[in-house]
Amino acid sequence: MKFALTIWICSFLDGTCSPPINFDISYNNWNECVVAAHMFSIEYQQQNPGSETYRLATKFSCKEVNDI
Repeated sequence: MKFALTIWICSFLDGTCSPPINFDISYNNWNECVVAAHMFSIEYQQQNPGSETYRLATKFSCKEVNDI
């Protein structure tokens, strides 16, 4: 089974989230997907100057997808 990653950028100031960001890559296992989500989140926090102002953070989902 493979896993698909979806990430949302959310403002913890007002409780709103962006439309979902779906990645074109599928991950071989749950752990790879979760690690990729955390790596994306760290890079996003470090590179986005609005993160502090709008209290931005990510939430994510790793869902099983069928191998084709």
